[in-house]
Amino acid sequence: MNNKNRSWDRLVAWARRAPAEPDAEPPFGFAARVVAMAFEREKSEPLWETFSLRALGLASLVVIATMAIHLSSPQVSAYDDIDVVDQAAADLFLP
Repeated sequence: MNNKNRSWDRLVAWARRAPAEPDAEPPFGFAARVVAMAFEREKSEPLWETFSLRALGLASLVVIATMAIHLSSPQVSAYDDIDVVDQAAADLFLP
């Protein structure tokens, strides 16, 4: 712990001996560029909006593909299964 304190004290002493530099003036037009960049960033879409629109598009494609597969498959009536069960029951229980 003492070794760390000595290193810190030495670093602080070097920083105090550094020559004082005058305040630097910003280049001409710097403030205008900063303000322009700030307003430009506000116009761009947030990241979550971009991802939500992509997810909406992907979900739409999945729904369209599912409907296409469903409509292209052969139609089987649910009543066909009932007819088979009725026939089997009639064969078993009726003389």
